[in-house]
Amino acid sequence: MGVVAGALTFGYHWVSRKIKSVLVEHGALKAGIKALLYDRAIQSYHFHKEKGYWPIHARETMSELTAQYRALGGNGVIQDLLDTLRELPTEIKTTNNPPKT
Repeated sequence: MGVVAGALTFGYHWVSRKIKSVLVEHGALKAGIKALLYDRAIQSYHFHKEKGYWPIHARETMSELTAQYRALGGNGVIQDLLDTLRELPTEIKTTNNPPKT
């Protein structure tokens, strides 16, 4: 009976350590993905703000990115960037002036 109890105790501790290890790894992956999403949102914000327009496909992408960022526990900073970008037109403004030669 003592061998069985020892084996069960060993098995319990091994599984417990494995679960803790997986949880730590999961937390690191979650934090890493959240950081990448945040960085990508910041890059997109600066790019489109500089260009002066925010195309439809970029809006859809940023909306999806924001949803996933929030699902991972992200804060409202990205939402503030979205609100600012929404003020931009969806197409580049062109002038009707012919090019100078």
